[in-house]
Amino acid sequence: MSIITWMASPGSGDYNTASNWSPSVAPVNSFDDAFFGTSTITSLSINTGTMIEVGDWIFNRGASQYTTLRLPILDWISTVPESR
Repeated sequence: MSIITWMASPGSGDYNTASNWSPSVAPVNSFDDAFFGTSTITSLSINTGTMIEVGDWIFNRGASQYTTLRLPILDWISTVPESR
């Protein structure tokens, strides 16, 4: 398993852009865990042209509230509530 962290100050909200993650690779495989903490960009777009099968979505206590939008089909929006 690899834990890949969404950057605190990513260059964009594009989930598929490697430079928005640390290490510099987008989590798209079942052996990748996507980790989220506080960030300046919390509205993420996910390109459905890429197969994404993430192992776990991990939100740190006190993480920002995130919204995801699947592109190009704009029919799915998910909001992750803040941790309590």
